[in-house]
Amino acid sequence: MRLAHLKNIRDPIHGFIDVEGIYLELISGPFFQRLRNVHQTGIAYLVYPGMHHTRFEHSLGVMYLAGEFLTNIAKNSEKNDLMPDLTKLAMISGLLHDIGHLAFSHTFEYGLRFATRMGAKVPWYGNKTHVYLGLSLINSVLSTYMEKLGKEVTLQPLEVVNHVLKDDPHTKEERIVHQMLSNVIDADRADYLLRDSYYAGVEYGKLDISRLMKVMKLQEDSVVFLSKGIPVVEQFILGRFYMYRTIYFHDVVAMYSSVLAFAIGSMVAKGIVSDIIEPENILKITDNYIFSLLYSFDDRFRDAIFFRRGYRRIRKIPEECIPILKKRDVDITLEYNGDVIVHTLEDSPYYEKENETVYVEDEEGRRTLSQLSEVVNPLKKQISKVVVSYSSKLPSTEAESMINKICKG
Repeated sequence: MRLAHLKNIRDPIHGFIDVEGIYLELISGPFFQRLRNVHQTGIAYLVYPGMHHTRFEHSLGVMYLAGEFLTNIAKNSEKNDLMPDLTKLAMISGLLHDIGHLAFSHTFEYGLRFATRMGAKVPWYGNKTHVYLGLSLINSVLSTYMEKLGKEVTLQPLEVVNHVLKDDPHTKEERIVHQMLSNVIDADRADYLLRDSYYAGVEYGKLDISRLMKVMKLQEDSVVFLSKGIPVVEQFILGRFYMYRTIYFHDVVAMYSSVLAFAIGSMVAKGIVSDIIEPENILKITDNYIFSLLYSFDDRFRDAIFFRRGYRRIRKIPEECIPILKKRDVDITLEYNGDVIVHTLEDSPYYEKENETVYVEDEEGRRTLSQLSEVVNPLKKQISKVVVSYSSKLPSTEAESMINKICKG
């Protein structure tokens, strides 16, 4: 191998990430380079100024961790001749798992909720739009890279990546790759917890990733953790709980995210942002592109996102009102044309379901984590909150009376 074909990328989270071959070709192409201009955590930097990291470095991190996870799993497990191939497939799936994200990541997808209700036709809305946009790229303009990888592995890369990213693994091998990217504990979550913590300047999501890798093994087609690794597994799940509670679901982050989402939805509905499924258009739909349109679109949204002013929160919402607001969040926001915006946030820090369960191996065999850990059972309860924002052009008393009126029917 010539050194010219190997690149060392210095990453603040994982140190040097070595990239070569097909991965380097993909990273060097325009569709992956576009991710440099898509913020990982949307507009969260308005509250946490350091959170300017992007989908570009996150995707590199997921690729790296997926490879490291399987390398360590191979050391702890019975020999599997396909493990080198599975590692390559997990790495390319990790590299491309977010290739379809549009401007401001999940905030754009949330904006599509408003756009569809305003009459816009959005393919794949409601089915993780970024996943299906990504697959449309992988199956078209990026398919030649899959063909090249197909010469290095015995499995079919295009087929495996499609099934894995759709959360629809068909075979034992695909289930193994899928667990690297979509499980309670996986490379995707591990990277964003570590990375988001670092850039937010908090400790909540930090975890002993080296230890975590060393207690992973394969049992048939399931990833399991050695019982001595329960503390680091608990640390991972607790870290995710605190990151959602403190960072991702921060009231002010939610307020500005919902304002931006409504603005994006309005621009999509009016055709100002259009043809988002065309590859040549996906290349331009970056944060900077949305910013350039937003500045002259609506003063309310411009002032909020550029200057952090113009919107406030209703700080106290009656408990009995919350279920109604959750149910009608989009309706209320549309009814008041963005002068009042209701934003619902929900997440489950820990869950156990088919194909997504943390298994632990001890002297009695394989058991679920909840059977062995007193820490995780309380975390099965869903985190849920509602944030109501309103334009400062409205007196606070008027906004509150609007909400009270809605709640009383």
